[in-house]
Amino acid sequence: GGSAPQPRCRCSERPTHRHCQSPTPTPTVMAAENRSARVALVAFAATAFLYLRRRRRGGNSAGRGSSIPEQLTGRVGSRGVAALGPAIPYLDAFLKCLFDACDLVSNPRGHIALCMAENKLVTEVLAQRLMSPGTAASAFADSVVYSYNGFLGLPQAREAVAYFLARKFLGSTEKGLIDPQHVAFGSGAASLLNYLCFALAEEGDAVLIPAPYYAAFESDMATIAKCVPFPIVQSDPAAGPTLSELNAAMSKAKAKGLRPKIVLLTNPNNPIGTIYEPKVMKRTIEWARKHKLHTIVDEIFALSVRNRDFESVLQTMDNNLGNDV
Repeated sequence: GGSAPQPRCRCSERPTHRHCQSPTPTPTVMAAENRSARVALVAFAATAFLYLRRRRRGGNSAGRGSSIPEQLTGRVGSRGVAALGPAIPYLDAFLKCLFDACDLVSNPRGHIALCMAENKLVTEVLAQRLMSPGTAASAFADSVVYSYNGFLGLPQAREAVAYFLARKFLGSTEKGLIDPQHVAFGSGAASLLNYLCFALAEEGDAVLIPAPYYAAFESDMATIAKCVPFPIVQSDPAAGPTLSELNAAMSKAKAKGLRPKIVLLTNPNNPIGTIYEPKVMKRTIEWARKHKLHTIVDEIFALSVRNRDFESVLQTMDNNLGNDV
């Protein structure tokens, strides 16, 4: 019959404070976030410093595939040197924004970088979830976590992601709807694109991409896989590629001596943010199949959609992607 215990404040032994009831992050979360931010900033600043110093010394700034600098001759392979170029063609402009940032009071004529698409709105929520005791216990309690496993990811994690995808994109909580064996992990979308291009294509093969497209695709598929991104020119980029535009891109690539092997679709699109209609996705996939091309669908922004209907390729293709999507 006693009264319910008061919730405790995370930052003291006293009952809950007003500041702990607000959206303000807890000190632990803030400290972890600040440490991560500082480490990331230092790492990026070091990379920027080395890049700018190389530029000032007359180093090649044309990007990947440049000649080997004299100090690296015999010590680093050509593939390693090729990876030293800027990952994005607009790196110089981004660094200019970084070192001359706009401030309403102190630097109103500074620069604003519009090339960042990092979602910081979920940082606090994600940090709290990952740091909670329940999450840690469920993630690391099984001994299989500490044993040799397949390169595609831990079995439990692949099962969890398969269930998550089915729930979010197929609207079903039925287990097994998506086979966990068809789920693979990688260290980010860039590395996954490189893996796929490396496995599906040969060096010098073309990847057809509706233009305009994410600038870092240039390096994502070229650094290791050595594939060549090739634009699909569109009269209406918001509507997606038409059959005639797909055929034109195919012909132009072949005329340049390239062999088209993959079609890459980003939905929702980056950078223009459009969401392709299901019929456009299906039409493009069917065209690719007709020409014996693989289709890669990048849905990295699928759960960032607001006020518009998004349909995953899983649903569009009735959860039957075959062996070429």
